[in-house]
Amino acid sequence: MSAFEKGRFTLLKRQLAYARANSPYYRRTLRDTDIDSIHDRRGLAALPLTPSDALRKDPRAFLSVGESAAARIATLNTSGTTGDTKRIWFSEADLQRTVDFFILGLSHMVKPGGRAAVFMSGPAPGGLGGLLHKAFAAMGVFPIIHGPVTDIASAVHAADGADLVVGLPAQLNRLCLTAPGLRPGAALLTGDYIPRGIIDNVKSSWGSSVYTHYGLTESGYGLAYQCMAAEAHHLRDGEFIAEIVDPSGGRPLEDGSWGELVITSLMNEAMPLIRYRTGDITRLITAPCACGHARPRLDRIMGRAANIGRKYSIHKLDEAMFRLPGLLDYSASVQEDRLDMIIDSLIKYDDKAVRASLEAEGVHMAALRLEYRGLPVYSGPQKKSVCVHKK
Repeated sequence: MSAFEKGRFTLLKRQLAYARANSPYYRRTLRDTDIDSIHDRRGLAALPLTPSDALRKDPRAFLSVGESAAARIATLNTSGTTGDTKRIWFSEADLQRTVDFFILGLSHMVKPGGRAAVFMSGPAPGGLGGLLHKAFAAMGVFPIIHGPVTDIASAVHAADGADLVVGLPAQLNRLCLTAPGLRPGAALLTGDYIPRGIIDNVKSSWGSSVYTHYGLTESGYGLAYQCMAAEAHHLRDGEFIAEIVDPSGGRPLEDGSWGELVITSLMNEAMPLIRYRTGDITRLITAPCACGHARPRLDRIMGRAANIGRKYSIHKLDEAMFRLPGLLDYSASVQEDRLDMIIDSLIKYDDKAVRASLEAEGVHMAALRLEYRGLPVYSGPQKKSVCVHKK
């Protein structure tokens, strides 16, 4: 075992003891765990998995500091969920580690003296936009925290002359197709599923280097980023342990196998998370990166575990639709076995071409109905979903 790995498991034992002492949830679930017996990745299976529903049902049970010591509380309810929302707490130290991670990931995308336009949440301290602002300022980069794109004209103005643009895939897709003259040096896609077609659009429309990032609020927004090689994603592995498990039963899978991503925090103060089920499908790649980095990396996210087996997965629809040239955005709904789609596009497609693209991604329907009209700029924070109309 490497010195780095030994250090991680030393941190893990401290985090487990801290969580058991301070979190009501882990005081119960880790009550009978022999923490000292966990020395390597094989020992992780002795720890219970934490389902995301547990965080949604009783978020305060995970809080490990007094509420007055929490610098930031994030509230979210992703698409497809009902009932209680998740609440995620962060301490000042938790947020600063996120800023440090952002600096590390962004440093090859924009240089000191450059400009960055951020089309994510606003600049409030502790929010995603605020953390990015702090990271860019520390790098000597001038940031414009525009917030989500709701008006194309204002977004074009904010991005004009930027060396890096950061935003949701669907928003930057619309921006690059409607304002091809912007031509930033680099673009960072994050915050939602990233179809290959959008990556291709940004590259071809702007001529930009395109990078992707994976994070979730539960991980402090940042978890894995692409380096200059633009291959798999380098993990924030000094602060989190990543595992891949069987989505149906939670059994640990070998590196290289596709399955559900599970994360364990090593340094969280406000809200430790032990073997937390993200619900996202990916795999770990152990082959060294072209940049020389030799530790395991995270492959692209292939969708949600909850969508496995679904006939009309939003991720399959995204792959199929954003492959079509000139597509600005779309919405989809299902009526029995008929797929209804509203298409916002620079051009009109032959119906057969749309069906062929869908079927190439494994989306088969008895009937397909297309309507062409403008759609509002997708602004989140809810992720896109397919509306299913039941009888």
